[in-house]
Formats: sequence, structure tokens, C-alpha cells
Amino acid sequence: MKLGHEIGLHYDVGVYESYGRDLKETLKNEIKLLYNLLNRKVFSIACHNVSIMSNEDPFKDITGYINAYDPELCENYVSDSCRAWYLEDLSRLLDFNYNKVQLLIHPFLWTEDVCKRELVLERLFQETEKKNKDYKLKWLELWHKNPKVKNYDKLIEKHKRI
Repeated sequence: MKLGHEIGLHYDVGVYESYGRDLKETLKNEIKLLYNLLNRKVFSIACHNVSIMSNEDPFKDITGYINAYDPELCENYVSDSCRAWYLEDLSRLLDFNYNKVQLLIHPFLWTEDVCKRELVLERLFQETEKKNKDYKLKWLELWHKNPKVKNYDKLIEKHKRI
């Protein structure tokens, strides 16, 4: 941050829509969460997968935030989206003829071993499934150790028999 970098919010409209809540309220809640995590004001936002969205970004013209996809800012934009560098953009960026650039990198997409992008995605989902399973087992263990939960379950069973 000393060099002028900042952390902004990279939101996914499709996920927001799946919540069934007001989109602007959801955005504001995530910005607030990010602020609370970083203890820094969030100035910039960027839509996930804006290039393949069927609908327009609902926050394209939102006031109070810098939208990373504003045409004035995208002139020097390079991303590794879908684990692919767009070589023309990358070579232009590497000319170092710019005062400012916007570089979007997805570290989880890259591995030390050479492999196909489908394998990276498969590994990501396997890791996520394992973490979710481990998390579920921890919750179940906590529930089974908790005397209040045991008493509640006994009470429910008793009422079911009545």
C-alpha cells in the first residue's frame, strides 16, 4: 500500500443474484466486511467475469467507488482470467511505458507443476470438498460434545413419541 496499491472488492453479480436480496445492499455489506477485515476504506470495485456476463454490470455507474472497468482505467488492463494470459496485452504491459496499470492475477489458478487448467479446477474443488467435509465433522463433533444439544435432542425424541 506504500507503493500506491489498494485492495478493492471483486464482486460476482451472479452470486449476488442467487442470494435473492437487494444487489446494492449486498455490495455495501461486502464492502463493509472488507473494510472491517482490512481496517481500510474500500475505494475500488470490479465485477467478476464482466466480459462474459449476459446482463450489464448493475454497479457500472455506482457513485462513491472507482469501477475498475471504467473505460478510462481499462486502457492498461491485463488479466490472467481463466488461467490464460492474453499475450498481446501482456507484451504491451511489459513495455513499461505506463504510469499506471491494472493487473488482475488469480494466484489459485497457477501451480508449480505444469498441468492443464481443468486439472487446476479439479484440484481446487477437491480441496474445497475436503475442507467442507472437515468443517462439517468439526461442527458435528462440537454438537455431540455439547450437553445442551444432547438434552435438546433427548427432549425432541421424547416429544416425537408422544
